[in-house]
Amino acid sequence: MKKSIIKDILDKYVNIKVTKDYQKVLSISCDAHREFNKKLSPELLKSHEKLMEVHDASWLEETDAYFFEGFKLGLRIGIECMDE
Repeated sequence: MKKSIIKDILDKYVNIKVTKDYQKVLSISCDAHREFNKKLSPELLKSHEKLMEVHDASWLEETDAYFFEGFKLGLRIGIECMDE
């Protein structure tokens, strides 16, 4: 990806606080994932870990894309409001 001020804002200046509901759901998800991993053979565990790495990377890319598009839309809305 090319150098982007929007990416810098996302990486350095956006401090998103998670809700208690999110923390609760994440805790449940992590516990379930740990239990699931215990049931896998070493070979399946390795494959599953690779799958989760790719899944997480794609989720991060998706999240960045939504942030970028939302940021640009907000900026365009602000510019349109200034014109009127």
